[in-house]
Amino acid sequence: MLRVLQKIRQRLIEEGNLKRYLMYALGEIVLVVVGILIALQINNWNEYRKMQQKEIVLLQDLHKDLASNAATLREELNKNQKVINNLELLINHFENGLTFTDSFAILLPTIQYTYQLVLVTSGFESLKSTGFDILHSNELKLQIINLYDKEYTGVTQWINTGSINKADVFQSVFSDLPRGDISSHYKEILSHDKLFNLIKANQNWKEEVINRLTLLLQETLEVMGVVEKALLE
Repeated sequence: MLRVLQKIRQRLIEEGNLKRYLMYALGEIVLVVVGILIALQINNWNEYRKMQQKEIVLLQDLHKDLASNAATLREELNKNQKVINNLELLINHFENGLTFTDSFAILLPTIQYTYQLVLVTSGFESLKSTGFDILHSNELKLQIINLYDKEYTGVTQWINTGSINKADVFQSVFSDLPRGDISSHYKEILSHDKLFNLIKANQNWKEEVINRLTLLLQETLEVMGVVEKALLE
């Protein structure tokens, strides 16, 4: 192609036809510019495809994390509901002076155990490392950042810190209880006001934990839906 253009240019020069030569030169410039623009467009298209493919991979990883977190939150909701049920059984013994049962002896020590909420964030960290600008949807970007940086972080810290603090208080109260078989000191334990008040307070706290976990699960599922929609586009 270049050889053909060179021959045409050389022939026009030899003929001394300035007007035709200038028109040819202008056409050659236009041809070069068009070629450059086409090359740039192809390059931009390739880069856009690469960005799209990378966005899809990141969203797929994020979706897996959200699905895992949704399962964890459902499990935590069930676990905390069981704790509340156990606390209600204990409270019933305290408030109504029920006859000692083996279930009371089994459940009482378990209320001092703590549960730590751990959510998966690897997909979010990968996205943050790559840069949120890779997401073509600003709405999705804001929802993801809000869920992970605000909701996940806030609720996790609140639950885990509260669990540790309450475990320390329970251990302190349990250290004041009479030693030995619970059945032998049952009436004394039922008269322990500090323990009863602590159990009641823990029941209220667990109910608030369930409320926050429920909202967090709803928000997780909402973001999951938006991510799924983005993957289908």
